[in-house]
Amino acid sequence: MKKLLFAFTLLVSMFGFSQKEKSTFLLKGDIEGLKKGDSLLLKTIELPSWETLRVDTILANKNNHFSFEITTKHTQYYSLSLFSDIPKKGELPKTPISGISFIAKPKDIVFIEGNVNYFAAAIKRGGFYDNNLIFKRDSIKSLLDKKFIINHKAMTKPNQTIDSIHYYQKKTSEIYNLPFYKQLNDSITEKVNNNEYAVTNFITSISSWDYEKGKKRYNNLSKTIKSSHYGKVLHQLIKEKEKLQIGKKLDNFILTTNEGKKLSLSNYKGKYLLLHYWSALCGGCNYFRPKLEEIYKKYHQKGLEIIGITADSEKSFDYLEDFIKKQYVMPHYQVPWELVIAIDENKKVLQKYHLAYVLPTIMLISKEGKVLYRGYIEIEDLEKILVKNLK
Repeated sequence: MKKLLFAFTLLVSMFGFSQKEKSTFLLKGDIEGLKKGDSLLLKTIELPSWETLRVDTILANKNNHFSFEITTKHTQYYSLSLFSDIPKKGELPKTPISGISFIAKPKDIVFIEGNVNYFAAAIKRGGFYDNNLIFKRDSIKSLLDKKFIINHKAMTKPNQTIDSIHYYQKKTSEIYNLPFYKQLNDSITEKVNNNEYAVTNFITSISSWDYEKGKKRYNNLSKTIKSSHYGKVLHQLIKEKEKLQIGKKLDNFILTTNEGKKLSLSNYKGKYLLLHYWSALCGGCNYFRPKLEEIYKKYHQKGLEIIGITADSEKSFDYLEDFIKKQYVMPHYQVPWELVIAIDENKKVLQKYHLAYVLPTIMLISKEGKVLYRGYIEIEDLEKILVKNLK
C-alpha cells in the first residue's frame, strides 16, 4: 500500500512539474555594457490593443547577462526595455524605439544579444526565431532599427539647423522602405500559413487590411494555427471588421464626456459624424490634428460633427515640462468639438463597436448612421467624400 501511495505521489508531482514546465519559457540575454544589478522591464502586451497586461522587473544576475523565467499559457507578445532608457518625470523618450519586441510560447528558450547603446536593435534567437525565414527578417530589422537609432541621435543633437533636421528626417523615413525588406516581411506576414509568428505580424499590421483581405488570410491558415491563441484573436478581429465595412449601419452607442454629457449616435441622425481616435504624444496625431481643424471649419456649418476620442486624460501629462505640454499636448484638448476619454464604460463601448488599434484612426458616419469611410491620416481621401456628400 505504501509503495502504491509513493508511486501515486510521484506521479502527481511529475504531472505537476510537467504542467509547470509547459506554462513557462526562459528569456536569456547577453547584452554588452549591462552591469550586474541593472534593471530591465518586461511588459506582457495584448494584441492588437497594445494594452500592458503585466510588468515584470528583471535584474541582471551578472555583468552583460540576465536570465528570467516567464509564465505564459500560450504564445504571447512582449516588450523588453532597459530601465535606464525609460524617461524620468518631465523628460521626452530617450530613444525612438521603446524596447525589444518579441513573441514566445511555453517551453521556448529565447536569447537576446546586443548592446546597451542600441538595445532595441538586439538580435533574437531561439523559439520562433529558429525559423530561418523569421530569423533573416528579424536580423535585417535589427540592422534597420540600429540605423534608425543612430539617425535619431544625430537629428536630436543640440544646435542642429533646420536643414540638418530635415535631412535626418528624410533619411529616417526611408529606412524601413527598402524593397527587399518589405518583400521579405510581406512574404512572411501574408503567405506563411503554418506559423503563429506570421499571424502576429498580420495582426499588428491591422491598418493595412480590410475585412475581405483578413478573411482570405485566415482561411489560408493551417488548422493548427487557426486554433492557436493568435489564430483565434485574428478570427475575432475579422468578425469585428465585418461590422465596420463601408455601407454597414452601426449599432447605436452612448459615450460620456468629462462634463457628464451623453453623446449618442442617434442624436446625430441627419448629420455627418466623424469619430477621431488620437493620442497627444502620437506623431501622426500631431500631424493630423491641424488638418482636421481645417476640415471642421470648412464643413461644420454644412452638417459635419466630430467626436474626439482618446485614452489619455489631460492630467495624465502633468509629468511633462510645461513647454512640452504647451506645444504637443494642450492643442489636442482645446479643439472646438466634443472630447471623450476612453476609460471605464466609454472604453467598453469603443472596444465593442469601433475597432481602432492604430492612431490616429478616423471613421465617418453618414446621416443615416452608416459607415462612409475609415482611414488614418489620408486627409485628402476624407475630404473627397465630404465634398461629395456635404455640398
